Amino acid sequence: AVIDDIVLGVVSPVGEQGAVIARTAALNAGLPESVAGVQLNRFCASGLEATNTAAQKVRSGWDQLIIAGGVESMSRVPMGSDGGALFMDPATAYDNYIVPQGTGADLIATIEGFSREDVDAWAVRSQEKAEAAWSGGYFAKSVVPVKDINGVTILDHDEHRRPGSTVEGLGKLKPA
Repeated sequence: AVIDDIVLGVVSPVGEQGAVIARTAALNAGLPESVAGVQLNRFCASGLEATNTAAQKVRSGWDQLIIAGGVESMSRVPMGSDGGALFMDPATAYDNYIVPQGTGADLIATIEGFSREDVDAWAVRSQEKAEAAWSGGYFAKSVVPVKDINGVTILDHDEHRRPGSTVEGLGKLKPA
């Protein structure tokens, strides 16, 4: 199959994540120069937006096959590294404040009446479903091993699963 495009979401397109990283990824992957690559930013939903945009292009018949996802390394490129009025200009920041995801989630839970136990129970159900899907092989064709420069596999699974999670165990964790 011929890859038509790469669409990547990037919150802070500077440093190692800058210079249209989707284009850099296409070239470094050895794809033809006709695969342009595009990056977009929708803050914390950038990777999701990239995936949705790619799906829309495929569904409309514009493209047949697109690589899509998100790129972010908060330890290497911290939030606000790209500057901009939201972070650099106090007047703009005051008039257009950003509610961080954790704070926003807490506000929604409070407004909707979700207790910590309700949210933890939902998280446990989600973890159980994730584990069942992984154990059932549903992601076997979707996960590609990440190899280092020497060809050694350094990652071959999702690191964020928590098999055996319980409401009691999650309740002992400090809120983020």
